[in-house]
Amino acid sequence: MTLEPPTDRRKRRTHTAVLDAAQGLFLREGYRGTTIDMLAAEADVAVSSI
Repeated sequence: MTLEPPTDRRKRRTHTAVLDAAQGLFLREGYRGTTIDMLAAEADVAVSSI
């Protein structure tokens, strides 16, 4: 499955930030050790944006 980046600039920035943050957190904390709150904080977005 391939995720298409959104066309809206703000949504694309959020999309990229969340994916980058998830990659780093999953490597550091593991999938099960990563929470939505941690992901939102790392990506600097609201939880509701995820």
